[in-house]
Amino acid sequence: MQDIIAWLRESAGVGPVALWGRSMGASSAVMVGARDSSVTGLVLDSPFASLEQATVPVAGVGRGERRPSGFPLRPGCGRAGGG
Repeated sequence: MQDIIAWLRESAGVGPVALWGRSMGASSAVMVGARDSSVTGLVLDSPFASLEQATVPVAGVGRGERRPSGFPLRPGCGRAGGG
């Protein structure tokens, strides 16, 4: 996203930049906005606080449902269902 913002400013002559994102895109927009003080606004639709918060319900953890083998739930903590 940083590269796109830089391109907009340098090549397209764009001034203020606001970001819009939904779900994972909203979370990405928050991260970029926190690092780039030149981002002037954020429109966030359903952001989540962590990858774990977003993936655990989908993967069925805690409900006894079968999870896709090798599906990463937590970075650096192995994979669910596949060992």
